[in-house]
Formats: sequence, structure tokens, C-alpha cells
Amino acid sequence: MREVQQKRAVWKIVCLSLLLALRCLLGCPIYRWFGFPCPGCGLTRAWLYFLAGDWYSAFEQHPLFLPAPIFIFLFAKRDALPKKLRMPVDVMLHLFVISAIACYVFPV
Repeated sequence: MREVQQKRAVWKIVCLSLLLALRCLLGCPIYRWFGFPCPGCGLTRAWLYFLAGDWYSAFEQHPLFLPAPIFIFLFAKRDALPKKLRMPVDVMLHLFVISAIACYVFPV
């Protein structure tokens, strides 16, 4: 059973890495196809500003850029968590998605 969970986690990380690589090469597919940015647009630019030391511009690009990697990791490792932690993690993941949509709909 543990081996199956490890394989799932590895596949999730591989798929996420491939999607990230494609996104970096091609840009945002939502923006490309429909002409408007998705709730995740601005995360890469925010991290680049953050790493350059420009915190204001980073938060201006996307206010949720700091917690995003934590929630991506939690989503990828959700199956490996103990059962009693899955419900709180699911609630946090849902709140993060709602926050991302709210930041998209009501930009700062």
C-alpha cells in the first residue's frame, strides 16, 4: 500500500513539473486561448520580483505567491498524509483556491 502511495506522489510531482515546464515555455494556456488571465497568472512574475528583492511589485503581481508552493506541495502529498489530517488540509486547499479566485475577481 505504501509503495502505491509513493508511486502516486512521484507521478503527481512529475506531472506537475511537466505542466510547469510547458507553462513556462508556452505561457498561460487560458490567456493564450481565451484572452484573459487565469487566477494563477502573475505567480512567476511575483516570484521573480520577490527574488530580486522587490516585495511591493511581487505582492502587486499576485498576493498569494508566498503560500502557493506550500499548497501545491500539500496537494501533491495529500494521499501520504494521515487520515485525521486530510480533512483540515482539504479545507485549507479549498480556502486557498477560493482566495486565488477572489484575488482574480477583485484585484488589489
